[in-house]
Amino acid sequence: MVKVIWSELSIEDLRSIFDYISIDSPYYAGIQIDRIVNRTGQLIEFPQSG
Repeated sequence: MVKVIWSELSIEDLRSIFDYISIDSPYYAGIQIDRIVNRTGQLIEFPQSG
């Protein structure tokens, strides 16, 4: 089984993405961050896909 570990840099990048999108829409910023985080879950089941 694979374990996904978020680095401090990647978490900071997620915050930056959220901040940028939320200028126009905090709602859609949250949706986009959820999509990114959920997509990384694919790596747990399919580690060769990344």
